[in-house]
Amino acid sequence: MNTMSCSIKALLAPSPNYRWGEHLCLLAPLGTVMAFIIFCLGWWGEPVRQFFSQLAAADISITRFMSVITHIGNPLIYGCYFMLLLVALAKRDKEKKVFVLRCALFSIFFLCFAMQLIKYGLGMPRPGFPWPPSPLGFINQYASFPSGHTATAVTAAIPLALWFKNRPFSLFLSVLIALIGFSRIWLGQHHPIDIVGGMLLGSIAARYIACERIPIKSRATRTLVNPKIT
Repeated sequence: MNTMSCSIKALLAPSPNYRWGEHLCLLAPLGTVMAFIIFCLGWWGEPVRQFFSQLAAADISITRFMSVITHIGNPLIYGCYFMLLLVALAKRDKEKKVFVLRCALFSIFFLCFAMQLIKYGLGMPRPGFPWPPSPLGFINQYASFPSGHTATAVTAAIPLALWFKNRPFSLFLSVLIALIGFSRIWLGQHHPIDIVGGMLLGSIAARYIACERIPIKSRATRTLVNPKIT
C-alpha cells in the first residue's frame, strides 16, 4: 500500500526546478507570429477572418499544407510519446515509463475535461459566426476560446522538448507548435485571442506535468537491510 501511495505521489508531483527560460523559447515563434497578427489586424473579428480567408483562397497549396498540419501535428507529437514508451518497455526503464504516464494522464484529463468545459462553458463564437456567445450550448461553432489544437500542442510538446534536451528536436517541436497554432487562424477556425489562450492554458498544463527528469530511487537506495545482531 505504501509503495502504491509513493508511486502515485511521484506520478502527480510537479517539478520543483522548472526551466521557464526554455519553455518561453519554445513558444517564441508562435508568440511572435501572434503578436504581429494582433498588432496588424486585432485580437479577433471580421478583419482577421477576411484577411486570411482571401489568402487561403488565393494559395490553395498553402491551405492544403495548413490543413495537413492542423490534422497530423498533434498525433505526430503523441507518436513520439508512443515511441518513447516502447523504448522504455523494451529497456525496462522505469523513469521513462513514469514520464510518459504523467504526460498521458494529465493530457487526457486536461483535454477531455478541463479544456472542453472551458470551451463549451464560455461558448465564444468562431470566426464568421455572430455575437453573442452561447454558454453551455454545446455547439461546435460556439466553442472558439481557447484553441484546443494549440493547447494540446503546447501541453504535449514542451514536456517532450525539455525531457530530451536536444536542440534540433526542440527546434522542430517549437516550429510545429507555431505551425499548428497559425494553421487554425489560416483555416478560419480560430481568432488570434483563441491561440493566445491555448498557449497560456497549455503552458499551465505543461508546467504541472513537471518537465524535469523524475528521480527514481534505485533498488540499492530503496532497500535497507538491518544488520544482524550477533
